[in-house]
Amino acid sequence: MTHSLVIPESKTGHRETPLTADCRRLMQIYEGARPDSGGPLVDRSRRSIRRWIGAAAEAVLDDDDAARVSPHDARRTWATDCYWTLATAGFDAEIVVMNWGGWSSRETFRTNYLGRVPDAVAAEMQQTAGLE
Repeated sequence: MTHSLVIPESKTGHRETPLTADCRRLMQIYEGARPDSGGPLVDRSRRSIRRWIGAAAEAVLDDDDAARVSPHDARRTWATDCYWTLATAGFDAEIVVMNWGGWSSRETFRTNYLGRVPDAVAAEMQQTAGLE
């Protein structure tokens, strides 16, 4: 069974993005621990989300680097990880990830969201191709 994260209102409209089993389990734990169960899991303002991302960045980066991290970076990281995971599994990753992420322009996706091959993926590709 697949599970999706539903984003009812965004710049690009309604979209649904699949979740990993691990992410779904964490969301179920969070849902069970909430006293106000039944509503959206994240029902916060953009300002709150920016604060959360900033706090997470400050926990792992120095002040100068943390100040440059935004929610947009989380979206870019998600897109890059999804793309390379699907691409190495043999799927037409660009079309799928663009659909899940709500992008209609390949140029926008490629230029602003698709990052370099993650190190773990590159290492796996090298090993599979016998290039280690």
